[in-house]
Amino acid sequence: MHPGYGPEWEHVYAPNVIKRDGIYYMLYTALSEDGTNRLCLAISTDLFDWNRYEGNPVITPSLNWARWVGYGDEKGGNCRDPHILQLEDGSYVAYWVAEMNPKFRSDLTCVAASVSQDLIHWQEVGSVFIIEA
Repeated sequence: MHPGYGPEWEHVYAPNVIKRDGIYYMLYTALSEDGTNRLCLAISTDLFDWNRYEGNPVITPSLNWARWVGYGDEKGGNCRDPHILQLEDGSYVAYWVAEMNPKFRSDLTCVAASVSQDLIHWQEVGSVFIIEA
């Protein structure tokens, strides 16, 4: 992996943007050279100039339910395609796609969720909808 690139080595895609207090927050999927997808954050005040958050990635799934780096001999994993919604209490939820851990079944994919108060720090909720891939 090239130094300084980290999870964004290959390419980025599937952005979702939300505005909060005059600032735009974009969650996007970042693909690393080993095929792992992670959710990263960029911030803008004008929708043209974006600054990547230095703490990227901001969302990755847990090993206890997701197929993720570090599970057995597997490389890669999916944490991708974010969609952000603001809840009535002012907090935020990000829905995203992940593969389920093969210990459940090898053909399961899910929509998972994470919650945030500030669009920067996210706490994983886990899978919220599971289907056969």
